[in-house]
Amino acid sequence: MTAAPTSYAPDGSPVEAFARLPAGPAPDLLDGVLPPAATVLDLGCGAGRIAHPLHQQGHRVTAVDQCRDMLDHVDPAIESHQRDIETLDLGRRFDAVLLASFLVNTVDHDQRRQFLATCARHVAPTGAVYLQRLDPELVPIAVDAESEEAGVVYAMRDVHHGDDDRRFEATMRFTIGGLDYAHRYAGEVLDDEALAEALAPHGLRVVRFLDGQRTWVEARP
Repeated sequence: MTAAPTSYAPDGSPVEAFARLPAGPAPDLLDGVLPPAATVLDLGCGAGRIAHPLHQQGHRVTAVDQCRDMLDHVDPAIESHQRDIETLDLGRRFDAVLLASFLVNTVDHDQRRQFLATCARHVAPTGAVYLQRLDPELVPIAVDAESEEAGVVYAMRDVHHGDDDRRFEATMRFTIGGLDYAHRYAGEVLDDEALAEALAPHGLRVVRFLDGQRTWVEARP
């Protein structure tokens, strides 16, 4: 494998890898619960893995990311803003607000509070916030492993668990077309109770889960 040249987002995400990774099931899961032509705010959109298919499915997507290199990969037909999620205030509300990429699992509790405050600030009264969280059952027992999907090899390496099994760290390696990318990630696992406690101060409550692993969460005001 050859280490691929790439720029990195502030959180260490390799930009070129995220621009090439498949979107996975998330766009179809979301499209299945969104109203037609929904207004969607994609927070931490990265290179547009979810924004692009939702846009193609007819939804009106607004993409936000702090990394200019990531946003350079977003279709110019999609409204985009280079902003920090924590301080974002677009002055309008959306049918759906997305907080994907396990951003809700940040180990910085104040940052999590700010992320969720931004979600609450932008969701319409009849809208929903869609969060992607780390699997609360599998991640605490995760070990080094490798899998392949849609031509991409995912290798999780150097897995480390905190003493309370809530803190999780690992290096995810992506091999795409013979090129190798790596991203070191740290997160705090949120079970149902911890997630409900995080949402409550922002007037949000869990309504349902979109997938069998209960990683995609629908929360409403």
